Amino acid sequence: MTASRTEGATTHRWHLTGAFRQNLYGTMFGFIFTLLLLLCLFISFKSPADRLATCTAMGITAALCFFPIVIGLLFRPMTVTVSPDRIVWWGIFGGGDKPWSEVVDLYRREILNAGNARGMTKIRFQGGPTLKFGQALMDYDVLANRIQNEATRAGIAAARSAFAAGEFRAGTVSMKAAGLAVGNTHIPWSELDGFTLISGQLCLLGTSSELDQIEEIWLHRLPNYEVLLRMLEERGLVYRPWSPSGLAPLDGNDP
Repeated sequence: MTASRTEGATTHRWHLTGAFRQNLYGTMFGFIFTLLLLLCLFISFKSPADRLATCTAMGITAALCFFPIVIGLLFRPMTVTVSPDRIVWWGIFGGGDKPWSEVVDLYRREILNAGNARGMTKIRFQGGPTLKFGQALMDYDVLANRIQNEATRAGIAAARSAFAAGEFRAGTVSMKAAGLAVGNTHIPWSELDGFTLISGQLCLLGTSSELDQIEEIWLHRLPNYEVLLRMLEERGLVYRPWSPSGLAPLDGNDP
């Protein structure tokens, strides 16, 4: 199934697939196994009090198994539509729409567990709300990439203005005219050569011949990290793609 497209907009609807389906099946298997065990105990018990206790245990087991899933369905969007100027969503308790200019923070996290990719995107808007969604929405990767691109396009101008005014900040990373600060560590621009991305981390590369990785930052902890990467490139840092064989060369003469 693919996302429906109309005039530059993409609509992504909830469906039972991927990690969500795997979690649901696992929960159902565990629930049925526990229920059968409790049912055997119920049959073996003769005392009304023991049977009542077993029924209570059945109810508690059902609640513990399915409560997180039900909450996830109730409070996460069932449909998300993305267009060049705004994002629109709808869920069981209603929906909303916001222009990209009102995005304050965007976090994106990708987890690879035993070959099973699980993604989650969180967006915080001016004045609320905070929108969370994951791979229960069809074509999640397409949706997450589109949202990140649109939010970056809308936010890059504000980032440039903030940097020109003295400081652009993305979480624990701060860009100033004198250099880059990561937490309490300050790095002058003259000591930075470029950056790369390795296993979900932003790795800052030094200017030494060994290309030291002088700082590593988890991307999922950085709000609007795509804006930060764009700002680093505009400041002159070179992106060096990484592979198991090493960093890509800067030019044809670089080993």
